[in-house]
Amino acid sequence: MAQTHTRLGRSLTCTRCLVSGFVILATLWSLSACFNASLTTAVEQANRKAEADGSPFRFRAKSIPGGTMLVKVLADLPSVPSRADAALRRDTLHLIAQMESAAGRPEPQLEDVKTLRDGREVWLLKTSGEGIAYLVDFKPSAQGGTDIGLSKPLAYQKD
Repeated sequence: MAQTHTRLGRSLTCTRCLVSGFVILATLWSLSACFNASLTTAVEQANRKAEADGSPFRFRAKSIPGGTMLVKVLADLPSVPSRADAALRRDTLHLIAQMESAAGRPEPQLEDVKTLRDGREVWLLKTSGEGIAYLVDFKPSAQGGTDIGLSKPLAYQKD
C-alpha cells in the first residue's frame, strides 16, 4: 500500500500513502460489517415472516465466492407418520408424480413426512440435488372421503 520514494539515495515511506491505505482498509471493513449486519437483519426478518406465515422453510446466509447469498432451508420440524392411509397415500403420490413429471423429474419417492403446527404435512422427496417438498393438507370431503390439498413443488437447499 505504502509507496517508497527515493531521495538522495535513501528510501522514505510516504506517510500520506500509508495513512490513505489504513483509511481505505478501515472503510472497507466498516462497509463489510454494515453489509453483514444488514444481511443478518434480513435473515432474521425473513425467518420471522416465514414462521408467522406457517412456512416449513427458514432462511440462512451462505458464503459464496464473491459474496453471500440467502438460501431457503427446511425448518427443524418433527418427522411423523402421515395421517394418510395406504389408498390416500397412493392417491397423493400419484398427484405428486404428475407434478414431478411436468417438471421433468423422475418418479417421486417419499423420503420423509414432517408436520406443521396447523396440521399440514410436508412431504419430502428423495432427491440427489436440491430438496423438493410438497405441502399436503387432508380435509374431509362434503361428498364423503378426503380432499387432498397439494402445493406446487417447493425447492429448498439441503443441509
